[in-house]
Amino acid sequence: PLLASAPIPWSSNKSIARIHPMMVNAASPVKDAAIEFVTYMYQPDNYRRMVEGCEDVIFAQPSAANQEYLDNLHWLKPGFDGVEYLTPFDVVGDFVYNFNEFGQIIITHFADVLNGSQSV
Repeated sequence: PLLASAPIPWSSNKSIARIHPMMVNAASPVKDAAIEFVTYMYQPDNYRRMVEGCEDVIFAQPSAANQEYLDNLHWLKPGFDGVEYLTPFDVVGDFVYNFNEFGQIIITHFADVLNGSQSV
């Protein structure tokens, strides 16, 4: 019950960081306002405050991370200590724009692979 996080059980200490992006619908009647909002939110100070407000540790803009904030997260160690995060772009490249399709493919076949009836 006192375990806050656990170390990754592989030696590379690498993990995929799922960054939840903000997007603007091209067909939206308020597209300009949406672009203005996203532009505002991704200014480094605003973005940092948003991530810290969610008590997240994965910054899409690493330069926005405040070390004092990270040092005060009681649950950060040992599980998140020294983890090297890979972004979805690092892993799947431009296919990241089709993440819904990618997720559907994985979910559809996950159980088959898990129970050994199909190979990866």
